[in-house]
Amino acid sequence: MTEELLTKFKNILVTGGAGFIGNNFIRKVIKTKKNKIFNIDKISYCSNKYSLQEFEQNFPNNYEFYQINLIDFDKIRDVVQKVQPDLIIHFAAESHVDNSIKNPKVFLKTNILGTFNILNSIIKNKLKIKFIHISTDEVFGSLKLNNSKFNLKSSYDPKSPYSASKASSDHLVRAYGNTFGLKFNIINCSNNFG
Repeated sequence: MTEELLTKFKNILVTGGAGFIGNNFIRKVIKTKKNKIFNIDKISYCSNKYSLQEFEQNFPNNYEFYQINLIDFDKIRDVVQKVQPDLIIHFAAESHVDNSIKNPKVFLKTNILGTFNILNSIIKNKLKIKFIHISTDEVFGSLKLNNSKFNLKSSYDPKSPYSASKASSDHLVRAYGNTFGLKFNIINCSNNFG
């Protein structure tokens, strides 16, 4: 976390802030009390509900929570309009490859339609903001022991419904950047822990 991020962006909207990565991001940023954090999360099997109570109790002036499913465009658009974020960090996603094999439709809805709804809410509200999309290295496929590492020029080669849905959302973000001039970064994470 750079000091520039904390000072440049005052209103930060986080999607998936009750999940593992989003929750730890909020925990790090909120302690500085320099930013207002707006957290959108649907609350699912992998959510840390207790941390939400902690944030609300300990940082009432720096934290707001909205329990919304990203597939509900009207609610997403309304929250984005209300909070007027400078920065959106999009952590929210269905994860776990095994789950995507059992129920791929949920992954398509959340990871593709949910990303589309966030992007569309930015455009509909005519916001000039920064968008950071948290993705996965799995969009590049699988490596064998003697293969070279993935890099920014690696071709997409998703191998599961999960990685295909994340690859699709990556392409949506790039398309919105190209078409609408949205400033964005895509971060392809690998097995986060910490």
